Amino acid sequence: MTGYGGYSQNSVNSPYSRFGLGDIHQQGFVRNMAMGGISFGLRNPNSIDYVNPASFSARDTMSFLFDFAMQGKRNNLNSGELKSVSSDFNFRHLALAFPITRWLGTSVGITPYSTMSYSLLEQGTVEDLGQVNFTYRGEGNLSRFYLGAGTRLGKYFSLGLSMNYLFGNLERGTRVSFPDDAYAAETLINYKLQTRGIYMSYGAQFMLPLPEDYFFHAGVLFENETPVSGNLTHFSQYILSPGEGSATYDTLINETSERDLLLPTRMGFGISAGKTNHFTVGADYSHENWSPHVLPGLTDSLTTSQSFRAGLEFIPDASGISSYFSTVRYRLGGYYHQGYLKIREEQINDFGITFGLGLPLPRTNNTFNVAFQLGRRGSLSHELIRETYGTISFSLTLYDFWFIKYKFD
Repeated sequence: MTGYGGYSQNSVNSPYSRFGLGDIHQQGFVRNMAMGGISFGLRNPNSIDYVNPASFSARDTMSFLFDFAMQGKRNNLNSGELKSVSSDFNFRHLALAFPITRWLGTSVGITPYSTMSYSLLEQGTVEDLGQVNFTYRGEGNLSRFYLGAGTRLGKYFSLGLSMNYLFGNLERGTRVSFPDDAYAAETLINYKLQTRGIYMSYGAQFMLPLPEDYFFHAGVLFENETPVSGNLTHFSQYILSPGEGSATYDTLINETSERDLLLPTRMGFGISAGKTNHFTVGADYSHENWSPHVLPGLTDSLTTSQSFRAGLEFIPDASGISSYFSTVRYRLGGYYHQGYLKIREEQINDFGITFGLGLPLPRTNNTFNVAFQLGRRGSLSHELIRETYGTISFSLTLYDFWFIKYKFD
């Protein structure tokens, strides 16, 4: 069997999203994304670092933060002789954070977990029937709603906990057709996974204040292996099209069963250091063991996933005495991700660079953030596909003071 093709479409077309849970999104908000995706060791009273819930205790006593973001992506596929381009622009996240007491802060929000979007054509020949086409299509999203809290234990330590509700649908379909034989039956096979369930995130941070506003933070994150309930619908049918007549359908399978989805153990560690309102540098490492996990209805080859991330943020003059541009947050980073897919004995890895800006709005504590990401995933070896992609993300972080008792003369 030979031949491969791709279709361009309004949503981003990624053949690798066909496997596992699709493309699992990088966690963190736009500030994190511009800094290579680091998050475990970050804590800032003017931003929401939701990945490590221990950071929620960084909220000022009467502060309230609201963060909303959109993201656009352009993906270029290359399989050697064939190329395809797709793009999309979508909602990224919505979150808010506020303090409960002087020592307890909380955050709530909704973020993407994974996306499935692909459309592929594989062509070959069968004796006596001629050409045979295999059309593979998939679509769907998994989203995460989180509610978390972080508390300070003294001056140097913070603990946090987040409850994550994972929900959404992923649908895969295969259509087999014989264009050279008008009387040959086509076959349609479809799997739809509906998922609903809760998993927990546990975080801790150590804060070491240093002289002259310098600081050092270290953070850890842990998520235990967790079963998430789901329903798997398997639908298969023949499509009969004799001559020029109307098509008729013969259903072979139409059944729904309960299938649990097992999320893997996840561990992460990160550090950050710098000088308050001047610069921050940091690095993260995370590890997820997907290898023993079999997803319902699938036989994908999953493996251990690791990420290495580093980034920095620089503010020339936060007071703005020099000029507006001296108050801008300049951000830069990079990452290397060993993905959770292993296809044809090759692990699908991902690497890239990031950069962005935090633009403060005049006479407020609000910030408009923008992040750019340029990356590459996969390779051309073993007849695989190489993806070269770019993303641009925008967010508005609104900072306000609540619960203030005003005095009137």
